[in-house]
Amino acid sequence: MDHDAALHRPCGRRSVLRSCLVLAPWCAPARLLAANAELRILTQPPHDASHPIVEALRRRFPSALVSDDARAQAAPGRSVVHLAVGPVALQAALEAELAGPLVSAFVSSQAYQRMAATVEPRRGRQVTAVFAEVAPAAQMQLIRQLYRRRVTVGVLLSPSTRALQPLIERAAKAADLGVAFEMVEPGANPVRSLAALGAASVLLTVPDPELYNPQVTRAVLESTYRRRQGVIGFSRAMVAVGTLAAAYTTIDDVVAQLDTMVEALAAGQTVEPQYPLYWRVAVNDSVARSLDVIVDASVRGLGHFPG
Repeated sequence: MDHDAALHRPCGRRSVLRSCLVLAPWCAPARLLAANAELRILTQPPHDASHPIVEALRRRFPSALVSDDARAQAAPGRSVVHLAVGPVALQAALEAELAGPLVSAFVSSQAYQRMAATVEPRRGRQVTAVFAEVAPAAQMQLIRQLYRRRVTVGVLLSPSTRALQPLIERAAKAADLGVAFEMVEPGANPVRSLAALGAASVLLTVPDPELYNPQVTRAVLESTYRRRQGVIGFSRAMVAVGTLAAAYTTIDDVVAQLDTMVEALAAGQTVEPQYPLYWRVAVNDSVARSLDVIVDASVRGLGHFPG
């Protein structure tokens, strides 16, 4: 998968970087917006894996208009809030003459920031987002609970994700963890760059297509496993194919957060782009045993859940 998308497909063990959001069993009542408000959902083309997301959104917002045509979304209406599902839909929405606030969902923070910066939104229109990946603070909390002591977390960054460094540093400090960064310049081999992080106990991955694709991620997992370094993924699928663990969010988690955001936007409030409020933990028990990492209920119970 292109990890700029947060439209996550079901994955096999060989699909190293196809991160997926798994539908949670949690279910919430349908949201009826104020009588003078309307939600319009812009999706990617039907061949993309947006169907589970759209179904979850329809359950939550049964009166919402759903379309993959940005021009149809631009039709006049009442007080309208637009929701773009995935990076293709976000790009189309940013370029269209849509009236009313726009919310991006299922797009990584890196991709959202890049697109929002390069496409001039309609003047006066609020553009915001709930990102696809959980905040670094959640991942650092997971690492601290897994290792139960102060360890050093290694992080590869590229020019596209360099801006994450201060956020990751603050998250590491709050969790009483050390952190070491290695910048991977364009064209450089990320696997070779791992040598500079040899003293780190664990590697934290970030959604960055310049660093991680299926082939590179497979090589990273092999290299770190030989050095007995754990790897923390940014999706549940990465755990299935060999990372030690991940803090991740589900479709229904994101939809629950969108409920509150859409309601606030429909009321004329300002909503800042944000990481998922709700998250949970996945652990690869086989990898944990091989690394002598003890996983107990305190690890498995980490997270913040709707309701």
